[in-house]
Amino acid sequence: MSAHTPGPWTLRTPEHFAVRHHYQVMFQHPTCGEMSLHPEPVTMTDADARLIAAAPELLAALAALAAIVKEIGPQFGINDDDTGTLHTVARIARAAIAKATGES
Repeated sequence: MSAHTPGPWTLRTPEHFAVRHHYQVMFQHPTCGEMSLHPEPVTMTDADARLIAAAPELLAALAALAAIVKEIGPQFGINDDDTGTLHTVARIARAAIAKATGES
């Protein structure tokens, strides 16, 4: 598994650039200060830029949710053979976490 750049990530928004829909996703480097994930601004929609910037927090929340479901699932009779809603959500969460962490 390769580690992603730790969050939080922020956006450098269109008002910083001459071209609308240009964004840079920024993070705080421990010794260098604010840095960009990309050397040049990237063209994307506002919604995509917000989603990308929220990725570290979304991954952390999803991992916490998956861990809770794994811990409490057996108390409610939920296991990997179930096809119910909570099991389905947990399976989707595990797949998304694997995709985000490169384990899929």
